[in-house]
Amino acid sequence: MSLLEDDAKSTHNWLLYIGVALFIILASGAAWSILTKKKYDSVTLCEEGAISATTVLLIDKTGGFSPNQKRVLMRAVEAEIEKLETDKRLTVYEVDDGLYEGLSKPVFDRCRPKDGTDVNQLVENKQMIEKSFNEDFLGKIQLITSTLDEKSDAKSSPIIESLSDISTLYKIDSHINVERLVVISDLLQHSPNISFYKNDIEAIEIDDISSFIPDLFGVDVQIYWIQRENNEQKIQNSGLINWWERTFEAATVNNLSIMKVR
Repeated sequence: MSLLEDDAKSTHNWLLYIGVALFIILASGAAWSILTKKKYDSVTLCEEGAISATTVLLIDKTGGFSPNQKRVLMRAVEAEIEKLETDKRLTVYEVDDGLYEGLSKPVFDRCRPKDGTDVNQLVENKQMIEKSFNEDFLGKIQLITSTLDEKSDAKSSPIIESLSDISTLYKIDSHINVERLVVISDLLQHSPNISFYKNDIEAIEIDDISSFIPDLFGVDVQIYWIQRENNEQKIQNSGLINWWERTFEAATVNNLSIMKVR
């Protein structure tokens, strides 16, 4: 055998060894990814056994929304989804003026899945992940916001009762940690317990309603404040925001931000 043939055989062997080594590395990586892959609940899309960092969205539909308000709110909800990190939970409730006289059952409750931008190409299908995100998560949220009623015949608006219910429910469930609370409301509280329509807002002392004040310690609160007209506008301009600011202060929130929606 010539030296040239010997060198060619040696090069071929090295390439074979390198190929086998690369295959073993890739196969081991794929196997490790499969073995350590997180398990998710098929309904909520949340990781099984993990504590869910949660954003709660409370929609007060008792006063209805104008076309412009509906448009702005749809964009606001989209912005909240954009802020939501993968695997964090979004739960949507409505203010219920009927059966519960406070918080409704959740109309949406899921963790944000991957959207296709951060997939592992070795073990994940990008197209299927994008399809799941658009249909099982984003699409269902858009359906909720797209059907906001423009008119409502609600006889009450138990807002503070709904907030109190949120506080109670999440104190009970140790697997959920509320980080952010987003409220869409005109803030016109009206129930047998507290009514801004029947009482002077500034005369309603926080100490007198302490049993209804929620415990929102450390929670960031964002309010999209729906503006009203005529007599309701007068109520909104008569110390309403100051009252709610004092209420959320008593609830020990971390941060409170209020944005007007005309």
